[in-house]
Amino acid sequence: MSQKRRNGSQNGQMRPMLKPEEAAERLNVSLRFIRRLCHERRVPYTRVGKFVRFDVDEFEAWIATRRVVPRE
Repeated sequence: MSQKRRNGSQNGQMRPMLKPEEAAERLNVSLRFIRRLCHERRVPYTRVGKFVRFDVDEFEAWIATRRVVPRE
C-alpha cells in the first residue's frame, strides 16, 4: 500500500514529537511562554486528546522562519 498513514509516515513509524516541556527547553523559555504561543496560535502544534505535541520538523522550520538577519 502506498497510502500515507495519518502521522505522515509510510512505514508506520511515528514522527518525532516534542512535549511542551521539551519545546520550552529547546527555546530556553518558560513552559508558560510555550503555552501562551499555543493559545495565541503563533506556533504549529498538534492536539492529541487533551495533550499538545509539536512535530520536530515543523517546530524547527517555525524557529527558522523567526530568524532575524542583521543589517549590513
